[in-house]
Amino acid sequence: MGRRERGVRRGLGRGPDHVTVHLSFGDTSADEYAWQLLLDTIAHTWDLARGAGLEERLSREIVAALWPYASENVPHWQSSGIVAPPVHTHSDDLQDRLIALLGRDPHVHEQ
Repeated sequence: MGRRERGVRRGLGRGPDHVTVHLSFGDTSADEYAWQLLLDTIAHTWDLARGAGLEERLSREIVAALWPYASENVPHWQSSGIVAPPVHTHSDDLQDRLIALLGRDPHVHEQ
């Protein structure tokens, strides 16, 4: 884990464990909600870049910091229909794997 990746993880883990956020689906910790928001922001940043034909590369440090969280939580969300099923990829690139896990094909460009 690089210095920047550690910085991302530290930044997200700064809130006290006892802080609760009240959401439409129930209460959760502020730390958990921060991870959810970061993952959602990254997914939609990629979506917008793809749709607009812009550079799709995301911050390597943020992708690396998100991967453990996403790989643990996204399958649960997929089983409840919150996130699309994963797309199969042969790529070893962590960004491609994250995007595919989120139900997007990192290799197909719409014409």
